[in-house]
Amino acid sequence: MGLFACALLVSACGGSENPSDDNEDGAGDNVDEGSDAVDGADDAVAPDAAPQTLFVAQGHMGRTIVSCDGGRTWTNNQSKDDAVRCFTDGVDCDHGPDAGRGIGYADGRFYATFGWGQPGGVRVSDDGVTWTTALPDVAFGGVGAAGAVAIAGGHSPQVSLDRGATWAPTADPMFPIWNVRRTASVLADTAQPAFVLIGNDGDVFDAAITRDNGATWAHPVLPGGCATGDLQSGGGIVSGGGVVVIASAKDNAVACRSTDGGVTFTAHPVGGALSSQLVWTGTEFVAWGDGHVVKSPDGATWTRTPTTPAGISLGVMGAADGVLVAVRGGWQVWYEQEKFYRSTDGVAWEELPATAFTGSHPIRHMAAGSVAQSPACE
Repeated sequence: MGLFACALLVSACGGSENPSDDNEDGAGDNVDEGSDAVDGADDAVAPDAAPQTLFVAQGHMGRTIVSCDGGRTWTNNQSKDDAVRCFTDGVDCDHGPDAGRGIGYADGRFYATFGWGQPGGVRVSDDGVTWTTALPDVAFGGVGAAGAVAIAGGHSPQVSLDRGATWAPTADPMFPIWNVRRTASVLADTAQPAFVLIGNDGDVFDAAITRDNGATWAHPVLPGGCATGDLQSGGGIVSGGGVVVIASAKDNAVACRSTDGGVTFTAHPVGGALSSQLVWTGTEFVAWGDGHVVKSPDGATWTRTPTTPAGISLGVMGAADGVLVAVRGGWQVWYEQEKFYRSTDGVAWEELPATAFTGSHPIRHMAAGSVAQSPACE
């Protein structure tokens, strides 16, 4: 059965990654479990609805939390179980059906995939608050979206051509590495969006890219210095200004830069450590590492500037409408130790008061996008 014919079937083409102790999977229970039906691309939007920009952060234990005021406050915190304490008393939140594995946004819809080591699922939301399971009993290493297309990345990826309503297997990306750690859409604002998967095994990773929604995959050759490092907790796959950048978190970070849609890459030293996630602000690439903000307008030339206040550590990061938001980076910095930050330049950061958010399970990923309406903004 062909890919696009299969995508028209609602249930026959659903699938699951092979769960293993260190494989992809996930999903929490803080969603509408009454129905797996997902509206497609023809959802009606009131003509007078004012678009609202949301930051949506995704964490372990099925956690999501939303900001609709430029990161000043975070509301609608929800998870499978707020009483559980990750990585305490033997609770391993990195593995299980509710482990947060990635979030993406396109065309007014957020996509989040949960689960690692056990089947979870892909969920969708049009307001950042109410989530519906679009693809149950699967495990993926992230999800990317562009227009009406979404790809959930794994050793056996799946694609939706109708905003998550139906899913089908893509062509085989033929990964030599089993675990896909990161998935993202790039060049989503161009005539030929692409999707990139990163398979990570130890300190080495392999890349696969599709420009035809998963019908075919190519493996770009990454130059020396590019194919090492950690892409689970830092770095990222980001595009902006027609440039694709893949960067991993490590002490001497290297930005892998492509100007031909991911066909070829060149290596560009960042000039030091990179430990936060990488974002595109609309004018430049931004990340954080070792007390410095790391910036580049083109992915080739990078500058490092000390951040204030001194001593902060930034992990998960997001950008929208001239604002950068971030969550405290590090280990065991959750619950009462959790901190949220915001900045307009990436250099000076404001720490939010504890009353501006609910401290809870570890935040793993973040996405920003515009929706028609959200109860988070009421």
